[in-house]
Amino acid sequence: MSITITCDATQLLAALAKAPDELNKSINTTLKKEMQDVIIDAQHTHRFTTRTGMTEHSISQRNPTMMVVEDFLDTGIASYGVFTHEGHGTWAPDRFLYNAFNRHVEGIVKAVEQTINNVFRKLNLT
Repeated sequence: MSITITCDATQLLAALAKAPDELNKSINTTLKKEMQDVIIDAQHTHRFTTRTGMTEHSISQRNPTMMVVEDFLDTGIASYGVFTHEGHGTWAPDRFLYNAFNRHVEGIVKAVEQTINNVFRKLNLT
């Protein structure tokens, strides 16, 4: 008497082959959305007195490579934004962008974890 088990990994291998691209795209989308929330928070939660609104509008986002999303102060829009943020001379720093990120970092991690779980479910890898 014998017992035989056969495993056909064709579907698993096909799903695994798709996983890197699917994960990269999905995580990148999640990061852009979550970091956009950081921008909105920073635009509304700061200590400086706004006069023209240009510092708030200077908070921009770039996505230089897949899964790298950066929020930054665009000095082409408001050259003084960095001085407002970091302080200069007698100006006390108002690190509104860093503070907003710190308020969101836990949510960003959870969103990425959820994205990974969703991709694995979509590819039947769970």
